[in-house]
Amino acid sequence: FKVGAHLSSQGSNTLFSPFAYFTFDIQKQLSIFASYSGESDFLSINDFIFRNRYYKVGQTENVFQRKVSNLKGAIKYEYTKALEIKAGLTFEKYNNYLYFEDNAVDAIFDINTIDDVKRNAIFFNIELDANQYGKLFANLEFQNVTNGDSKKITYTPTFVTDISYSYRFLYNLLGRVQLSYYGSSYADLENTVELPNFVNIS
Repeated sequence: FKVGAHLSSQGSNTLFSPFAYFTFDIQKQLSIFASYSGESDFLSINDFIFRNRYYKVGQTENVFQRKVSNLKGAIKYEYTKALEIKAGLTFEKYNNYLYFEDNAVDAIFDINTIDDVKRNAIFFNIELDANQYGKLFANLEFQNVTNGDSKKITYTPTFVTDISYSYRFLYNLLGRVQLSYYGSSYADLENTVELPNFVNIS
């Protein structure tokens, strides 16, 4: 059991939040944990490019995003070092939340921020480490990211699935392939323009 406080500041932006962390071993291979915290994310141009390379350059250089609260609980099962299964819930609240919106003029996305954003999610993931045969990871997540009017934030999918496989070759070279599926998202804050589901392979 751990408790403490988190303090971050950038210019006139400041966030102070307590945190607490609890973990309990039910059995040797089964444990539960819960946590509460608040934190800040200082998002820069590199973060904008990573999230959306087609954003409108020059609007802003950084965003101080505040995760006002983050309540999380999970249960984890481990079998030696070969298998780990985890499932849980998370409830988050943000201020100055970063999102992108299509300006419908030149297919370039505007950077916007909004307060009173809530993110509730259920997740399940499994990691299998087969040693010389590589490592497999799969994650399934159902999330609901909404503003104060209960409208879904743009370009934030409700269903997210990631499956990846990695293998370490001779001379410590690492190869990795990942398949991601994103489903049920909107292009506008009024939630009138629904985007098609899509799959990405990298």
